[in-house]
Amino acid sequence: MPGFYVYAPITGTVTSCWTGPVACPADPNGCGNSSQMAATGKYCGGAYTCGPCCHPSVSCNEPQDISTGGGTPDIVFTADPIVASIWVGLASTACSSGSGCSSLPYTRVMTVYMYSGLNGIGTFLGFVIFFHVNNTIAIGYYITSIEPGTGHAYKVIGSVPSGSCGRCYTGPHLHWERCGNSVVNSSLSCGDTMLRRLSWVFRYSY
Repeated sequence: MPGFYVYAPITGTVTSCWTGPVACPADPNGCGNSSQMAATGKYCGGAYTCGPCCHPSVSCNEPQDISTGGGTPDIVFTADPIVASIWVGLASTACSSGSGCSSLPYTRVMTVYMYSGLNGIGTFLGFVIFFHVNNTIAIGYYITSIEPGTGHAYKVIGSVPSGSCGRCYTGPHLHWERCGNSVVNSSLSCGDTMLRRLSWVFRYSY
């Protein structure tokens, strides 16, 4: 079955990632159901109000946080050139009611659907979900560009917010998850440096 890669949308450090099912203690901070989080993910470090154990998967599979170290760079969707176009959907459901955060852009969710043809035609290739997105592009179809040097398809879709918001957003970072017929790069670990456009994170089959 043919496949393609989706690459890191920002440069930064992996501060949480899916590490397999773990036994999580009861969570008193309103971060979600501990038994559900035990089946979906784990924080890598202890610098989180909800940590150090669990990281919830919000919508799909194998969540990953990439910290910018305080910067607010553009978020650049980047994939192999089979992705000729994307469709962007927006919602505002990134933070739970008990997280102490209910304002945009911290609650912003962006879903990026990938297609092999222009303007959504051709083969549907899967989708990726991004959370905490500032300065989002509008809902609709977009044709990707080809990046010089790498030959990857790309599209600037927003930027990383500054500041913090309750327990949901503890500082500038991007949370994203793979959806559909895909796998995560199993060699990734906490503390790894992610390079935008160069570090592959998800592999999709179609």
